[in-house]
Amino acid sequence: MKKRKPRQLYFKLFWTYIVIVFLIVLSLTVYFISALARDTLHNRQESAQRIAAEAASLVEGDADAVDYLFSELYRDGQELRDVIAFLNLDPDKYQEYSLDQYSASNSLQYRGIRQFVTRAFEAYPELERIDLLSLDDRKLTTFLPENEVHPYQDGSAVFDQIQDSGYTEPGKLQFVRNILDSGTMTQEGIFIFTFSCAGDVEDLVEGMDYMELVITKNDGSLVCASEESENWENLLRSDTAPRQIPACDLYKEQADDYQIYSVLNRNLAATIPVSALLAIIGVGLAIFACGVFCINIYIRHLTDRVDVILDGMHQVTTGNLQVRLAVRENGDELDMISGNFNEMCVELDDYIQKSYLAEIEKKNAYLQALQNQINPHFLYNTLEVIRMKAICNGDREVGKMLYSMSVLFRSQLKDADWITIGQELDYCKQYLELFEYRYNGIFTYEIDCPVEMMEKKVIKFILQPIIENYFIHGIRRQDNDNRICLSVRRKEDGDGVVFRADDNGMGMDASLMEEKNRELRENEYRQTQSVGIENVNRRIKAVYGNGYGITLDNIEGGGLSVIIWVGTEKSE
Repeated sequence: MKKRKPRQLYFKLFWTYIVIVFLIVLSLTVYFISALARDTLHNRQESAQRIAAEAASLVEGDADAVDYLFSELYRDGQELRDVIAFLNLDPDKYQEYSLDQYSASNSLQYRGIRQFVTRAFEAYPELERIDLLSLDDRKLTTFLPENEVHPYQDGSAVFDQIQDSGYTEPGKLQFVRNILDSGTMTQEGIFIFTFSCAGDVEDLVEGMDYMELVITKNDGSLVCASEESENWENLLRSDTAPRQIPACDLYKEQADDYQIYSVLNRNLAATIPVSALLAIIGVGLAIFACGVFCINIYIRHLTDRVDVILDGMHQVTTGNLQVRLAVRENGDELDMISGNFNEMCVELDDYIQKSYLAEIEKKNAYLQALQNQINPHFLYNTLEVIRMKAICNGDREVGKMLYSMSVLFRSQLKDADWITIGQELDYCKQYLELFEYRYNGIFTYEIDCPVEMMEKKVIKFILQPIIENYFIHGIRRQDNDNRICLSVRRKEDGDGVVFRADDNGMGMDASLMEEKNRELRENEYRQTQSVGIENVNRRIKAVYGNGYGITLDNIEGGGLSVIIWVGTEKSE
């Protein structure tokens, strides 16, 4: 079975999450752009209202300046009388009048029309021109900064404009004030104060291509506009004008004889600056890229964990039940799957150990028993003939050895699988006697078992392979003090029996013993020289369970101790 990588799962999850993140980022980007456009429009609407108010404030400031100058003129009677004399007298007579007035006064400076005009230009630099119009002869005198004067021009046209619809000059704010004689209260002339407004209007809307500023007289005549447009006439004709120009907001202010309009183009005002738009898009792309990166890491981590699970399943299909998957505490569903997988492997391994391997061993034992039963009576009769011949010849030791061997063969073939501890120890005694004849003078043995333990039943032949292993690997043939001691005790917790086989033989290397105990504990089977111990250990675990078995331990001073834990009743 070829292992497959879950690439299909990876790409499904990856593109699903990518689409979700893309839609979220796109929605947020559209939302922020829309919100920024609304905030931009709102801020610029407030700016349009503010600029209209500032423009009205400029107009009112100029009107206040004119009112202040006039109040100063009427406060000083000499200046007012000089202005009236300038309007009504011929130039020569006015010169005589001004000299007479100066001579009669105690002041070093004559307070007349020129001083008034000079003070006005000095006080208000934005004042561009002062016109003085006589009502009697329609003579117009123009005063400019730097003492520039254009006297006695024809002012009929100006007078007619003032009388008809008001005097208006493009790009100029003009304030008309009547000059009255304080004694007779008759009108003697007209003052026209001219301020430039074009520069102020341009300054107010500089850089604001989404807004235009317009100043008109109360009669609707255009005074000043930030831009020339064909729509001004319709726009300023009535308050319904914004409906005639789509997507425009109109803000109106009144100042003296002037009306100020700021017109906001909503489409242009809602336009987001390119830098802000690029910043939002850049942040959106950065968030999207970060999301893609995080999604890739997360899904790779997830699919790697799935890979580990699939790899473990693959190993189980090949027969490796020792594979275990890592499980984190407080994990997710994949960790739950890994934990259940580990439990499944343990339970499956136990099942195989208890059922499958036990069945195999049972069949092997059955086949071996069948082989051992081939003509057993012939073997018994032959051994008995040889024993009787030895006795007849006077060799009783050979007869005893043949008798012990015959008893061992008979017990292996005829006795039941479960025997008493007494029977097991008797078999061991017969086996030890055979080797006592063989190693005469260099070997002794001892058996220690309480009487009350003799009738306890265990599986047979759990001690004979241990003794046989001692004679093969442990006995010191060059020495004559070899000894092995068999002891039987009840397990401390009362559940089972502990057999011990202690000898003073060759012993075992510590590292080798540790490895051997691990193999016995984990029930591993390896073709080694200690096959008898491994077989007994496997039989015990198969019958009694993994809580029982064999353990090896070195004896201080030399030798080996084999400890066997078994139960006394067969597990169901």
